[in-house]
Amino acid sequence: MPASTYLCRMAELPDGDSRGFDPDNSGQDSLFVVRQGGRLFGYRDQCPHYGDTPMAWRRHAYLNADGSRIVCAAHGALFAVEDGTCVQGPCLGQALTPVPLTINSDGEVHLMRTSGRPRADDVEQRTRDLIQVAAELFMAQGYAHVSLRTIAAEARVAARTIYAKFGGKLGLFEAVVAHERDRMMDTLDEQLPGKRPLAEMLDDFCTRYLALVNTPRAIATQRMVIAEAVQNPQLGRVFYDAGPGALRARLTGLFSHPQVQGEFRPGLSPEQLTNFLLSCLLGDATQRLLRQPEQSQDNQAHAVQAALAAFFAVAGKPV
Repeated sequence: MPASTYLCRMAELPDGDSRGFDPDNSGQDSLFVVRQGGRLFGYRDQCPHYGDTPMAWRRHAYLNADGSRIVCAAHGALFAVEDGTCVQGPCLGQALTPVPLTINSDGEVHLMRTSGRPRADDVEQRTRDLIQVAAELFMAQGYAHVSLRTIAAEARVAARTIYAKFGGKLGLFEAVVAHERDRMMDTLDEQLPGKRPLAEMLDDFCTRYLALVNTPRAIATQRMVIAEAVQNPQLGRVFYDAGPGALRARLTGLFSHPQVQGEFRPGLSPEQLTNFLLSCLLGDATQRLLRQPEQSQDNQAHAVQAALAAFFAVAGKPV
């Protein structure tokens, strides 16, 4: 592999503008570069909110209207140009993945390549890419109809790599579910009683949870599992344990905290509080799975407020 890959000339990048590149000739831009004066900033073309989401709404359109921020057209998230940190949007606090660039004496911009043993960051990115490819194939073809060989070919890895890391197709599916779950786990891990008002903590959790379960991918995953679990019960168990079950357990842990229990009526167990909150939030799950719900943020915000109002009205400690 060459030490670097030519991208363009510095003069071809207008100041205050951005441009996407496809250094691997994959047919789609995989990174982009932003120029600010004499400085260049390069990042992978992947929103951290969903790793498979390209940033631009059209090619090279990576900046907001005034050019002050990088923008993800899919989610409206804004990122600082100088370090890729999300400053507004659903991935607040996360960051774009930087790519190393160099400019030679002739003004040519090159993507720096590394040789030898992959860096830990590269290995982690390849794992995320593999999980993303597997998720797309499971959604498109169904779990039963996708082979490890197909996944390996699409992800450009050896099948033995998948076996070594995940133990097989079921383990890889578990990783797909866990990838989405972990974003919610991070939210719950931040919910430290006493640090924030309980209502604010639950509002944050419910907002993220509702946004997650109403995504087309989450709904498609649940439909697929329901359809295939009759023939493959283990698939259903893995899905529940890695996804909804793990989130319920963590939420129950929050409600088990003595300081939190004092906010509710005596006699209600943490498990009952968890079940009631999620019932208020999700309502009739059958309706959600049979038809695609409205995705507007305003509607979801209204649903969260209504769910929390009902939850606290019934379960909250009497004043």
